[in-house]
Amino acid sequence: MVSLISNPVSGKFNIDKKFELLTPIAKHFKSEIYGLDTISKTEFKNCLKDLSKKDNEICVAGGDGTLLDVLNTVDKNIIISYIPMGSGNAIKKSFYSPQISKKFYDNIFNKIINGKINYVDTINCNGIYSFLAGIGLDALVAFKREEMIKNGIHGFKSYSKAFFNVFKQGFSKYPTEISLDNCCLKTEISTLIASKTTHYGYNLQVMPEANINDSFIHIRTLPPSSFEIAKGLVSGFLQNQIAGTHYLSHSLKIKTKLPIYIHLHGTPFQPTNEINMNIEPKSFKFRY
Repeated sequence: MVSLISNPVSGKFNIDKKFELLTPIAKHFKSEIYGLDTISKTEFKNCLKDLSKKDNEICVAGGDGTLLDVLNTVDKNIIISYIPMGSGNAIKKSFYSPQISKKFYDNIFNKIINGKINYVDTINCNGIYSFLAGIGLDALVAFKREEMIKNGIHGFKSYSKAFFNVFKQGFSKYPTEISLDNCCLKTEISTLIASKTTHYGYNLQVMPEANINDSFIHIRTLPPSSFEIAKGLVSGFLQNQIAGTHYLSHSLKIKTKLPIYIHLHGTPFQPTNEINMNIEPKSFKFRY
């Protein structure tokens, strides 16, 4: 049996619109649309836990933060399918080809209904499973974006406003020790990205080399340079060559003298001086 669950607060659609869009696939699965009546993140995650105990497959509609909740709530034996209904939808291109545009949700539903089960890698970051982590300036933007959302500014406007506020105020240089599989780097960074996905939200390409199941963490560092940050942003939106330096590793350890900001899937976490990541090959099952 497949259960369909939707995050009531993710993305631009209200609950009625989500119910309308999801009804066709809910009928196919002979499932209710769970989650839309939850009123907190804890309640939503409890709903996820309950569904994962009664069914062996969960179809989740939401954004990147919702997918982070799923990875860290359900058992690894559960088959997951994903309907992008967030604001940025960074993880979308890891599962669905870029050309999907017309009749978007009809195409997604067909991909899920006719899809095969694929084993995908995740990054274990300080005990939390994810596909995408941003550290430094990038994560500070995520913190500021959360503030924007609390003040009623949503979608791309919240991201762009947060970015330009951080950029305008200047950003910290983080003296950093980065330990990879076979080397240790001592450098200054403004941003480090560790990813299994090619894109951030809003179609911003950050890691064209990344692959969801190649058993590596893809890492990109950007130096504390306004020019390099601007170059990375412009080239990412244009899908051109990306700024910064790319590394491959099965593990990543980061130590900083100053506490450094971190986000996973756009969800900010408290600053820390040490971050440990390891690749978890073929750790979850997705249908697509």
